[in-house]
Amino acid sequence: MVAGDDFEDFYALLELADGPGAEEKQIKRQHRLLARKWHPDKNRDDPKAPEMFQRIQKAFEVLMDASARQAFDALYRVRKAREAKLFNLDAKRRKMREQLERKERESEAAVSEEQRARRQLAAELARLRRQRQQQQQQQQQQ
Repeated sequence: MVAGDDFEDFYALLELADGPGAEEKQIKRQHRLLARKWHPDKNRDDPKAPEMFQRIQKAFEVLMDASARQAFDALYRVRKAREAKLFNLDAKRRKMREQLERKERESEAAVSEEQRARRQLAAELARLRRQRQQQQQQQQQQ
């Protein structure tokens, strides 16, 4: 997974070396193997087991559904091409690019934080208007 990103390599998670070339039979076999290994009932002492089991289940669901797998494979190919391109950059350029991407993520987070604050303010203003209307109605009724 890339930091600040929700992409997870389902092929790596299911330990499928063939990646997008993996057949359904291989996917099912690996899923069964790993599901048994990480099942929460078999790993009661491991706090990571339930999370890992859920991740394995999600990977299996995506890779077994034809349209979901096609979409994932498209993203997977783009990611692998991007990783190869980044790897080929020299260290200085790689560092500059990583810094730029980090700043972009921080900027997006700040914008979303501002949007969240604006929505909260709008909700509070709406609540105050409703309260004022209710008070006015109560005063009119008295």
